[in-house]
Amino acid sequence: MPVDPGWNGRADGLPVLILAGDADAIAPPEKAEELAAFPAERGADVTLKVIKAQHDLTTADYDLARAWLI
Repeated sequence: MPVDPGWNGRADGLPVLILAGDADAIAPPEKAEELAAFPAERGADVTLKVIKAQHDLTTADYDLARAWLI
């Protein structure tokens, strides 16, 4: 998951949702935690959820995203 470490802007209050699968071999949960730290350190309101899934989208992803958007 590429992140531009040179970007020093602010993201104060920006809502960010990151969903990760606990069995994802392509983007493991540890990488999602690293990804979540980047906007959080810049003031974003980050929600990180790890669900029982691999790399595919599941019904849980849709349900969590829907609830987060409302």
